[in-house]
Amino acid sequence: MMADRSSRWTLWLLVVLLLVTFALRVYRLEAQSLWSDEGLSLYRARLTLGENLSNVIVVPPKVVTQDTNPPLYFVVLSVLRAAAGESEYVLRFVSVIAGVLLVPLLYDKAETQFVSATGKIESGDVKGGLREAVKSSPLFDVAEIEAILNTRAKTLMPAPAASADTLATDVTPPSCFLAALARSDPAALADRTILGNLIYIMQITWGDVTGLLLWVFKMLSDHPEWRERLAREPSRDLATRIVLETLRLEQSESRYRRAVADLELDGFRIPKGWLVRMCIRESHRDEKVFPDPLVFDPERFCGRAFTRGEYAPFGAFRLACIGEDVTKAVAGSFALELACGFDWEVVEDGPARISSWVHNAPHPRLSVTMKPRARAA
Repeated sequence: MMADRSSRWTLWLLVVLLLVTFALRVYRLEAQSLWSDEGLSLYRARLTLGENLSNVIVVPPKVVTQDTNPPLYFVVLSVLRAAAGESEYVLRFVSVIAGVLLVPLLYDKAETQFVSATGKIESGDVKGGLREAVKSSPLFDVAEIEAILNTRAKTLMPAPAASADTLATDVTPPSCFLAALARSDPAALADRTILGNLIYIMQITWGDVTGLLLWVFKMLSDHPEWRERLAREPSRDLATRIVLETLRLEQSESRYRRAVADLELDGFRIPKGWLVRMCIRESHRDEKVFPDPLVFDPERFCGRAFTRGEYAPFGAFRLACIGEDVTKAVAGSFALELACGFDWEVVEDGPARISSWVHNAPHPRLSVTMKPRARAA
């Protein structure tokens, strides 16, 4: 009897929660106009079923690219648009339904995890229960990395008998960031903020630098004349210019910021709370600054310095990236090693993957055949 009563209360609580969730979702749903990603959704909703299933996007004037998002959402949105129009309310309603339906799914997932966790704890397996309890955390990946770092940090902690003088005279090169940190400041290994920042640095630089190296490889593949020139003239200066031109054309797309107050820009009013897109990609294609802006030409950086307002792949003004010089050095070395050490031919490629929030990327099916280049004696 008590179990049945508890189940009914749980059901009613879930119904009330769903109603509140729905009400919060639809409140002022049409208050703001469509923004970047929603504009893309409207574009896809206007396409035919076949066009949506092909996942191809045509960016004016003639740029064809492949959408990285599955087509089901856009097909549903297209049907809803045909039935009810294309107002802000209608176009956002699919997301409302998805958000509301997510509530019972999350509840079921949380209840399952809770039952499993409490069962382990009650049986005496406290650590196992705690691990089970955090499995559904959206930060699980980062927490897992942090646990690995903490475990590794303990192995790097100096023995109690070791003194500062012993650490100072140890000439063995550190094997990683944590080893260097243990040597310079052992107490820092117990600081969660420092370890968290280390995780952040490693994650961000891994994604951004890897993306840049992939684009350098792509540009050298698409423009073999520059690859051959770099092989003939293996200079750091030429390699850097190739990297700068790669950054100009790719991986400098856009940045979003939220307006914290009402403001006016060139006669246009931007209300507080709106997202503002900084068109870095477009500024790098300004033909007044870069003649023939769509042409890959590293020579444009020969003997010419551009202002931050003209060229800003690493951020503008005082918010520029502190890793700019290191990134250019790594990418330049990568270009030199590729051009001087290897020759290759593209066997498969496709349109770039375009995104509004992360760096664009070459097509995932980019494939080449490579062979070592005969070096001059």
